[in-house]
Amino acid sequence: MAPEGPWTIVARRNELAGARRLVRSWRESFPPGAEGEGARPAHGVAGRGKILAATGAGGRALVIKILRRGGLFSGVGGGRYGHSRLLLEMSILEEAKRRGVPTAEMAWGASRKEPLGAPIALLATRRVEGSLSLAEVLASAQGAGASGSERYDLLRRSGAAVRRMHDRGLDHSDLNIGNILVRPPRGDSRARALPDPLEGAGAWVIDLGVSKLGASLPPGRRAGNLVRLLRSAEKHLGADPMRSRDAAAFLHGYLGGGEKGGRALRRAMLPAIRRRLPTIALHRLGWTLTRSASTRRPQSRPR
Repeated sequence: MAPEGPWTIVARRNELAGARRLVRSWRESFPPGAEGEGARPAHGVAGRGKILAATGAGGRALVIKILRRGGLFSGVGGGRYGHSRLLLEMSILEEAKRRGVPTAEMAWGASRKEPLGAPIALLATRRVEGSLSLAEVLASAQGAGASGSERYDLLRRSGAAVRRMHDRGLDHSDLNIGNILVRPPRGDSRARALPDPLEGAGAWVIDLGVSKLGASLPPGRRAGNLVRLLRSAEKHLGADPMRSRDAAAFLHGYLGGGEKGGRALRRAMLPAIRRRLPTIALHRLGWTLTRSASTRRPQSRPR
């Protein structure tokens, strides 16, 4: 750990100077294009609250996440987490990487305790260059510019990444279509042909938060993660967001991408998923009621 004014920074030695530069210039809202001195809004990256993009040590692109609460307690204490939560998320991310979970590599963390205001904690990870989220792939009728076979491959690789995560004992706290990343086909202008040790199988699961780490997940917990993923697709993209071919590609990657016990897992997983599908109908009702309430809310008149 290293102090920097009101900040406490946790970083490897080669990342410390870049972390200090960023926290010295920290403001609540960085202007777009200020990557030389600070950060700018990032797009296509999952997370609660603000997600910022910045340039770190050696010119490597970073994603900076402001740690925030979600759900019913999102407004408590300003909705932000402090240093203890930062250390917990950093330890989970480091252990997941050590186990071989395909996730982004941590760069540094920093926290600042405000005497009269909400604390703030930042977690910086290396950006997976040229990647798209599964949300972006599914939202595009053409699969983000990919052909049918390339789209199938993106979904298959997404499934394989989630399977590897489960096999290595990670129960994701918020698995959704925004925090699975894939690289588009090499012909896409957004995919840079850069050498990158994060390349792996071409798919990553990010934003681990306070996910649980244990032994290889049992079928019920795996099925719960996958149904949550399907639920997020419907919530953000509308009904029937994943065509049967897309779902088949993802499951093909998941069920065929493991290290052992493929047939036994298939026999256990499919019934477990079917048993949980009716829960989506309850969430669908909640989304409908929420949208109806928002449309009935009176709009303020301009003065």
